[in-house]
Amino acid sequence: MGVWDVVGWTGNALFFSRFFVEWIASERAKRSVAPRAFWWLSLVATILFALYTNAIGQPFLTGAFAINTAIYSRNLFVSR
Repeated sequence: MGVWDVVGWTGNALFFSRFFVEWIASERAKRSVAPRAFWWLSLVATILFALYTNAIGQPFLTGAFAINTAIYSRNLFVSR
């Protein structure tokens, strides 16, 4: 397994873990919530995905993840 594979799998793990963060926060609040940690995990995961897809030569996917980076950054800003 190469370095870029580790980057890709780490991004995948972070992206997956954000749902546990949302689930726990929603259970505690007794309503559906998306805490700031959810958006931070989303942002870091999508940056790792963008780096990975760029490294393996998938510019279309890299562009899609770049758009997600902007969306997650905005959500972090709005959730202050």
